[in-house]
Amino acid sequence: MTTLIGILLNLFINLKNMRNNLILKNILRSEKNSFIIMAKDYFKELDSGFYIKKDFKKNYLESIFKHKNHFIKYIIVNKKPIGFVKFGIENHYYQKIKVGHIFDLYIKREFRKKKIAKEVLMIIFKKLKKSNVKKIKIEILKNNKKAKIFWKKIGFLHITEVFQLKL
Repeated sequence: MTTLIGILLNLFINLKNMRNNLILKNILRSEKNSFIIMAKDYFKELDSGFYIKKDFKKNYLESIFKHKNHFIKYIIVNKKPIGFVKFGIENHYYQKIKVGHIFDLYIKREFRKKKIAKEVLMIIFKKLKKSNVKKIKIEILKNNKKAKIFWKKIGFLHITEVFQLKL
């Protein structure tokens, strides 16, 4: 039986070419300030009331660097950062399998609709598959209709909903 990840990998590998000259580059601590500017744009798109608090600026990247199986990378096209992706690998909480998690995927507005996100995902799916990941999870804000459409087109299934309570 072919897995969904395998099917998706084959689909993306068969893209005619990687015409976007795309690479994923680790974001370094020394790039914190330029990254924070890009992250602000991303979070403002998700929530127009978003503003950068001191603890966000100080801790966002550091919290990722502390996890050996969490990664944050610039999406570089033609030597220019045009977005970022944050993803990781975790053990399933009760099954003995590894689960991939795509936490954030951001591409600047002017670079969207060019299949860049699909190319980024092809690279990530390959890395996750090499790490023996069996499932990939994402979370989408409930009002982000474009993201829901995108992820469903990729092959993700809507299987759960997350509720949150502020204390």
